[in-house]
Amino acid sequence: ANVLNPTQVSLGAGLFPYEAAASLDGQYIYMSDLSAKKVVQIKIADNSVRSLQLASNAPQGLVVSPDGSKLYVADTNADTIFVVNTNTMALTATWNLAAGTGPIGLAINPAGSNLFVAGFYSNKLVTVNTTLGRRS
Repeated sequence: ANVLNPTQVSLGAGLFPYEAAASLDGQYIYMSDLSAKKVVQIKIADNSVRSLQLASNAPQGLVVSPDGSKLYVADTNADTIFVVNTNTMALTATWNLAAGTGPIGLAINPAGSNLFVAGFYSNKLVTVNTTLGRRS
């Protein structure tokens, strides 16, 4: 039988990793951490870790832009999408959605122009224009 022996990266104690997303070029993995209220970037080549603390209630859903320059983070409890520059791991924008949306799942079109947001509380799919940072 084949046995999977994955590489493990220690992120510290007391964390609650929720979701992972990979860059399309395969160089980075991103994780949302509910407990520490942050996102983590792991460079696959050397397992180095960088993180960004968010003013967040519940960072959950993640998706990386097709060009790899942005990480979109859904904050379910705050009805917010955070936009993170993946080169600097700095917050570049905060988009507020309608109260009661509960963004949780994220997907992006191949052009990177539309972010699709699954609303956990609203039971709706919201499309956000990534250039304008608002519903399209």
